[in-house]
Amino acid sequence: MIFASQSLIGSGGYRPSDVATVFYILKENQKDISKMVTKIYPWEELVSTIKNAADPEK
Repeated sequence: MIFASQSLIGSGGYRPSDVATVFYILKENQKDISKMVTKIYPWEELVSTIKNAADPEK
């Protein structure tokens, strides 16, 4: 048997203070976050990108 798993992770559920902290860290360049973003999709591909991420066959 072969299983596959994919995750689509967003920023929902954070408190305003969490967002302020992240903005501070980004502004001060205290952390290398380049590996956190694995791919960037154009806005026009939003719907198809979400559908693809939800498809375990892909």
